[in-house]
Amino acid sequence: MSHGFSGYQSQQLCDPRLQPFRFLGPTIRSAVALTVLWLAACLLHACLLYFSARSLFRNGQIAVLATILILLTLLTLLSTAALVHIDCKYDPD
Repeated sequence: MSHGFSGYQSQQLCDPRLQPFRFLGPTIRSAVALTVLWLAACLLHACLLYFSARSLFRNGQIAVLATILILLTLLTLLSTAALVHIDCKYDPD
């Protein structure tokens, strides 16, 4: 049974202990790689948020730029969380 790409594995072939983690990827190797990439992206956004907030309170001259950067970072993190929620809810495979 193919769903348009060769990496698809049916749910019946999956180890029952790993069933809740199928949304990360069709195989363990791709799931680990995707998890590392997602964690790195979220960590970099959190660092960007921290440094923007720190520069906002330290130097008043760049307050507008720091505020815009904080808002863009929060918007990116919220949209990522919304996409993950939609993916987990409507596409369990």
